[in-house]
Amino acid sequence: LRYATFPIDFERFGTIQPKTHKDFNVGYIGTFDYSKMHKNFFSMSAAVDVPKIKFIICDHLDDIGKVKLEAQKYPSGNFQFMGFTENIKSILEVLDVFGYPLNANHYGSGEQAISEAMYAGLPVVAFSNPAEQEIISHNDTGILVDDEQSYVEAIKTLHFNSAERTRIGMNAHRHIIENFNPLQCFQKLESIYKEVMELNKESRTFKTLIENNNTSKN
Repeated sequence: LRYATFPIDFERFGTIQPKTHKDFNVGYIGTFDYSKMHKNFFSMSAAVDVPKIKFIICDHLDDIGKVKLEAQKYPSGNFQFMGFTENIKSILEVLDVFGYPLNANHYGSGEQAISEAMYAGLPVVAFSNPAEQEIISHNDTGILVDDEQSYVEAIKTLHFNSAERTRIGMNAHRHIIENFNPLQCFQKLESIYKEVMELNKESRTFKTLIENNNTSKN
């Protein structure tokens, strides 16, 4: 299997400068729906018992519906819904951790949200699903967990250890700079196309579940 990773638009983000903020902010940017995110997102988040924690959520929809209503079961102020946010740089600059717990069968692949958080120098905590394992090196450029309790403990550990947040965040930023710049990614894609063009051509027949009812003859 050969693939080229979608790059990070460095010009769009420019230099990300962390902004002073009073809470311990954990961010989630992306599709906020159980077709992708972990079914226990709220209970896991609420179980992270540390002072002044807040979960800032940016979704492409302004109305999250039933999922958003579920947040009302938990203490007021724990979850801040920002809706669609064009300038996510302003969000990344006030986060301490990027919490991205997806379900084991999610449909994502490149997970641009993870890469952008890493570019911002944030430690990402995610489940060790195949896509996330391709992007994150555990305990080096992020943290991968296998269960809900480990997710909770990882965020708690990062809260109490600012040096560890900085270490992982710097490693993540360096990794993105070295491997996700547009020129490098597009050159890799071009090399794959060139390699394919050199392969011997042959006709292939693919099985189908749909019967061909075209009985006409040429």
